[in-house]
Amino acid sequence: MPEQCQIPKVVAGANVTITIKGLAICNYNNNKGNWEAVFLRHVENHNLKIIVKKCRSGTVESSNTYDINPQEKVYVVSDTSGDQSSEYKAEAGNDGVIDFSAPDMYNGKVNFYMKKKFPLSFLSISGGVYYTRKVSKKLYRILKGGVPKETKRIGLGIGADITCVAGGKTEITVANRPNLIPPLLAESGVVYDITFDNDCYEPVVEGECDFDRYYDLIDMPEQFTLELADSSETPAEPVEPMGGEPPPEDDPPPEKNPPCNTAIISDLGSGLTSLSELIEP
Repeated sequence: MPEQCQIPKVVAGANVTITIKGLAICNYNNNKGNWEAVFLRHVENHNLKIIVKKCRSGTVESSNTYDINPQEKVYVVSDTSGDQSSEYKAEAGNDGVIDFSAPDMYNGKVNFYMKKKFPLSFLSISGGVYYTRKVSKKLYRILKGGVPKETKRIGLGIGADITCVAGGKTEITVANRPNLIPPLLAESGVVYDITFDNDCYEPVVEGECDFDRYYDLIDMPEQFTLELADSSETPAEPVEPMGGEPPPEDDPPPEKNPPCNTAIISDLGSGLTSLSELIEP
């Protein structure tokens, strides 16, 4: 069977869809009006790569993979007809990507270790409507200081839909290797499926969880942990994120336990104005 593509979920007629998955902290930069992410690069079993698929009629026409080095900065810019940029939102009743700044987490600003320097990679995306790409099928228990706080499904990645104008292009620029990825030209009937993948590249040992590695970067007095809920806590039917048809999953991979889930920090502390400041020039 031909390799399948992710499809835009939210924006009708979008011709670029982006997925951020694996160990990454994301933030909507209100001052710049774009989305930013830093990918943790010091964690074993993770190797950030960009996968670019050109899709026609839902089938992959071409696919290319690019390895991204620690400390590299990547910028995604599309020719759009207007400001499509939006803050991340999950529909009511939908368990979204974990936001460390949310009321049920730290309820405000989240500080970072500014003197410790860990290898990171940076991503900036201009434009796009952002949403939960996929929701876990399993329930996970969130604990603070070892005390259970809530049990819910969690978002496993962030999606973004962008509409590039006819005759326009989407450029993915790696700052110190500007010619690495050719421009993606808008074509009739073509959707570009772009994945920034910092997930585990080998099977995870049962019971291991990389969620706590976020605290190599986050400087907060009490830590949250994540664990699989008891099998007796049976989930209800999952809620699809923000409308649209889900991508085809003829043989979906088994869900990791627990997953290496992407996270959001919507309110930056430590005097930061951009996540790029966490990377030394």
